Amino acid sequence: AFRTGWALDGQKFSGEYGDMGAAVATALLAPEARTRLEGRVEVAGALREPLLRLVHVLRSMEYDSKDGREISLDKLEDKIIQWPYYALSVFNFYSPLYKPISWAENLTAPEFQIFDPPSAITLLNGMMDAVEYGELSNCGASFGQTWKDCARGAFYFGLNDSNIGEDPVSQLDLLLTGGRLAASAPLVQGAYEQ
Repeated sequence: AFRTGWALDGQKFSGEYGDMGAAVATALLAPEARTRLEGRVEVAGALREPLLRLVHVLRSMEYDSKDGREISLDKLEDKIIQWPYYALSVFNFYSPLYKPISWAENLTAPEFQIFDPPSAITLLNGMMDAVEYGELSNCGASFGQTWKDCARGAFYFGLNDSNIGEDPVSQLDLLLTGGRLAASAPLVQGAYEQ
């Protein structure tokens, strides 16, 4: 559509190269964008980039520094294979056409190109340390900068918020998993109550 100026459904826009209207119409009107994928687990969902996952958890859990300083993360390209402005190419950290070897021919998963076991474990360990220590300094496997002490920040989720109510697990489900925790909710509720 961007190259031809024609939308996916055959509607002519300008008919010239670079037509953003045709590109947007094609993206929004594509069958994949308009069809619900209930029950089709093999094509539903997406893997978030490591840096987006980290920032999502920090924002959802209301992480903030204790002394009012700017939150500073250490360079993470060696830990989670991603850091702003450090992409190996001007296009991104991965090829948009990448797909894991065992996947069906018509499916792509670009984010899986930088999702390898060492970086996945490092991301998980860093997040677990951030929760355990309540900070992002270089204590444990965390992602922060080197400081003299480990207590530079904390997660403030629910501490100053009266709308958490009686069910913080459902709030965490909404914030961290987009409401997809249903099958594991009793297990998480049990762990929360302990």
